Amino acid sequence: MRKARTRIRRVVAAGLLVALAVASRGSVVRADVAAAAAWRVASGISTAFAIDSTIYVGGAFTQLYTPSTAEDQFYDPITGQVRAECARSTSATRSLFGYPDNQGGLLVPVQVGDTYADSGGSFVPPDDTTIVRIAPNCLWDRQFAAGTVDPADPFNTTIGPPARAGNLVVATNAIVNFTTGFLQAQAAAYSAVTGARTLFRNDYQLGFGGQRVSELGVLGASATRVIVRVRTGSLGTYTLGALDPATLDLFTSSSTLVDESLGARSWIRGNTLFRLRPSPSNALEAYDLTTLAPKAGWTAPVVPSLTDIEVVGNRVFLAARVVNGQTLSAPAAVLASSGAIDTSWAPPALTRRVPDPNGVPYQPVLTALATDGVRIYVAGDFERVGGTDRDGVAAIGAASAALDGWDPAPFLVSPLDATTAALLMTRPTGSNRATRRYLAAVDRATGVPTAWDPNDAAKGLLHTPGPVSVVAADATHVYFANAASGEVLRADRTTAVVDQTWKVTVTRADGTPGAVSTMAIGNGLVYLGGDFDRLTGVNFGVTPRRWLAAIGTDGRLSTWAPVLDGNTGTTWLRTLLVDGRTVYLGGDFTSVNGVYLLGYAAVDGLSGAVTQPLMYVAGDNTSVYGLATDGTQIFVAGVAFGAPLVGAASVPDAQLTQYGPTNGVVPTSAAFVAGRLYAGQEYDPDATAPTTRADRWGKVVADAQGLVHLLADGSVEYFPALPGNPPGAPTLAATSFGNTVSIAWTPDAAAGVPSSYTLYAGNAPGVYNLAAIPLRGTTTFSATVPTGLYYLSVVARNGYGTSALSNEVAVQAGCVAPPPAPTGLGFTKFGGAVSIAWNAASTAIGYQLEAGTVAGTANLGAIPLGNVTRFTTAAPLGVYYVRVRAANACGAGPASSEIAVNLDGSTPLPQTPTGLVASVTGRTVTFGWNPAVAGGLASGYQIEAGVTPGGVIAVLPTGATTLSVANAPSGTFYVRVRAVNATGASAPTADITVAIP
Repeated sequence: MRKARTRIRRVVAAGLLVALAVASRGSVVRADVAAAAAWRVASGISTAFAIDSTIYVGGAFTQLYTPSTAEDQFYDPITGQVRAECARSTSATRSLFGYPDNQGGLLVPVQVGDTYADSGGSFVPPDDTTIVRIAPNCLWDRQFAAGTVDPADPFNTTIGPPARAGNLVVATNAIVNFTTGFLQAQAAAYSAVTGARTLFRNDYQLGFGGQRVSELGVLGASATRVIVRVRTGSLGTYTLGALDPATLDLFTSSSTLVDESLGARSWIRGNTLFRLRPSPSNALEAYDLTTLAPKAGWTAPVVPSLTDIEVVGNRVFLAARVVNGQTLSAPAAVLASSGAIDTSWAPPALTRRVPDPNGVPYQPVLTALATDGVRIYVAGDFERVGGTDRDGVAAIGAASAALDGWDPAPFLVSPLDATTAALLMTRPTGSNRATRRYLAAVDRATGVPTAWDPNDAAKGLLHTPGPVSVVAADATHVYFANAASGEVLRADRTTAVVDQTWKVTVTRADGTPGAVSTMAIGNGLVYLGGDFDRLTGVNFGVTPRRWLAAIGTDGRLSTWAPVLDGNTGTTWLRTLLVDGRTVYLGGDFTSVNGVYLLGYAAVDGLSGAVTQPLMYVAGDNTSVYGLATDGTQIFVAGVAFGAPLVGAASVPDAQLTQYGPTNGVVPTSAAFVAGRLYAGQEYDPDATAPTTRADRWGKVVADAQGLVHLLADGSVEYFPALPGNPPGAPTLAATSFGNTVSIAWTPDAAAGVPSSYTLYAGNAPGVYNLAAIPLRGTTTFSATVPTGLYYLSVVARNGYGTSALSNEVAVQAGCVAPPPAPTGLGFTKFGGAVSIAWNAASTAIGYQLEAGTVAGTANLGAIPLGNVTRFTTAAPLGVYYVRVRAANACGAGPASSEIAVNLDGSTPLPQTPTGLVASVTGRTVTFGWNPAVAGGLASGYQIEAGVTPGGVIAVLPTGATTLSVANAPSGTFYVRVRAVNATGASAPTADITVAIP
């Protein structure tokens, strides 16, 4: 018996899944986050955590503000006035951003839906355009429009930064090669005059028969070559290379570049590539673009918090004020020949008009630099330069260091950039400006910083504030890590007082400060991950811990200490996720506690023991950058052997379901909210594929209320979860024809909109042991199944939950037994017409009506009917004896009880309808009822409504047994229904109460 049941289960499931390939078509609306951000806060923010009504943010900021929503504008470099004739974006959600084209213009990447304008009117690029150009005169170059990289794939508009060398523009992207399963780099060259594609290549590999190149990232261009970073399938390894724009031939060097995921930045100025290695080194390296080797004579200066550079003459200007540990006037300068601090450079001081009320000395934060070869344009949060008012942007002589008279007076929000004729920046000023050092709380609803301020100097601080690398919170405290000192502290969520009895400091093996880059809270512990070798705390001494540690919320060190191993030079741990008793680890590691695990592991939250097996990914070389969960599975985001990795790992067996295609978008983090996964792209977990949403997501965090997006420019966007509610139980119906079962269901219109369904099948009432089939995009289903009696039910799901089971339907496939006799047989009449009705019989696929002039006979005939429960006809006057049988593949079943139909030409008054119900959706009310099965045949119905029981202020006639009323007035109403015909109206049903908001 057990074997037979197992076989039925497999056959049923197989039949249903085959049918699914045909039936699951179409689309439905599902929960999501808002299409546009509710607010944005800037700047210098690098980490965030959402909890309750607050979003806690940390970073290198000393001031927060709400950026202006005004369009980016070009300003005259002489007068400082807006040049209204210049290029602008007319897309509501897209600002203007470009890359210098080495000819005095800007190359602007295009996203779907972008529109532009200038003094010549609107400018809408063709659909497959990936790059447009702003000419040196600051107007759109309307004859230039570059198409997609791959001519054979005009719909893939993914593109990296473009660059111009000579008369050609080069751009690259990467696709997933579905033959190998790995990323494959592609490059295209375009005419710098028209944008027409001149060459396309995707055959790059290193060495004869060597590894295929998985990524070519454009860094910029010298006069003759486009400079790129080159990566093969070796995870995290980048080398410096160059493309010949005429042939797209690739030249590589032995110069190794740091892993891009760690935040490296690049600038090409003249024939030099300047490359900032991220914390903790913060070294500004320089490479000769002729040799692709480190620049001779250059000693890399250490420049923390560097945001931009410019080169004029023999100076490299830095958007920073600390170089090699020395505090300098900003912008700082080093010698272009050696990297040594230029002691002759003495720009005027950048200050605020009014001192900080907390008494904290002002430290300017610069956001961008630009130059016209004579002046250095400086942008930041300053308000004065050398005592002269300059609201956030100023020009300083590159040779003299003197303040220039140029003064457009904006408060800068977006980076400076320039054409030959104009300077691109944003005005007017931001709003809601608040002084906050490195840590702040932002109201979730408004985006405005709250009064919560742990680093308020007026409180007599016992800790040293510093840039925050990561922040997390529980019900009582906010935990935050100091990026400079390696300290981890916590502050009370109500009072903002920093707890002096709870402090941890992480260090490296050489004693220098370590770094905490990820943090999670659970099981009474604060789990820390990052680059450190030991730690100490208020309640414990120096203790070895590498990459991972856990401290109790009581401040005591836990014994939890999983041991990681991995390849030298990689980031073994990148992210942590706590899900109940389990802690999930993501990174570049190759083993945990000696167990072979690549990039993904699950360990016990108290013992640290490995609890799940290897998550197998074809090609290995797996690195996980982000983790998230929907409560039943763990979402992973990262790379695997050079290809983007996005998917879900099952619990507890770590079986991976990969989502795709990903169009080469490598995710840097992962977050789940309102039924969607955000990992580089937005993904639908039900469909295991990206959605059609065009947004690209960088670093993201989320909770049930919304999604926080941290942008590369140091600002934060908040996307609330869309209003929604779980779906209600669907209404299910099923029929069979032979061994083919056809199923359909209707969603509950008064509840949340479903995104998917699960159809259950069992061999006994209330037992669903044969199949559980997920369905999406359909409310019908058909499959051929073995002979048997099946009990079916369906549930609906969306991002907010799962419905209750629908009504259960028994359906018979093939011949098992005839159906039982129908019940509830009755009739209504109207002159020479009669309508006969009955209740549906289980397993029936049709009915047979029998009529005779003598009781118990069918001498007038047996009429086959479809799968209906009502039959209406005209007949000669007389008395008829009627019964009904239900039928299926086994034939007709027993007859129902017999009724005598006296068709005497009269039209009795209709009887009262039954089962009046109402549902309210917004201001729309829908009524439904059942007709009587005795008395006169109703020709119509009338709904009566009043504001008191039995009262009547409105009468609504209808010929159907349902009625929908839109834009109903607000209030509470008492509603009843009557049946009517030529004789009159029936008695009313009992009142039901309907409340309309």
